Amino acid sequence: MYIVIRAFKDSMDNNRFYRVGDVYPAGGGKVNKKRVEELMLGTNRNGKIYIQEEPEEAAGDGAGNESDGEKQ
Repeated sequence: MYIVIRAFKDSMDNNRFYRVGDVYPAGGGKVNKKRVEELMLGTNRNGKIYIQEEPEEAAGDGAGNESDGEKQ
């Protein structure tokens, strides 16, 4: 999964507007590897980086489960 770090209008996705914090691609669609590289590496026509991979720890590591059990 990828997270938008700079707002942009995706000319390859019907000019969909992505805001900072949005998930890319919207709606969990298929990811085009070449497009992802362009947006992650700045090899697009604007030369800017727009997305990054979501850090794994953001998905949840279950650390909160132990503290819930202690509160009982």
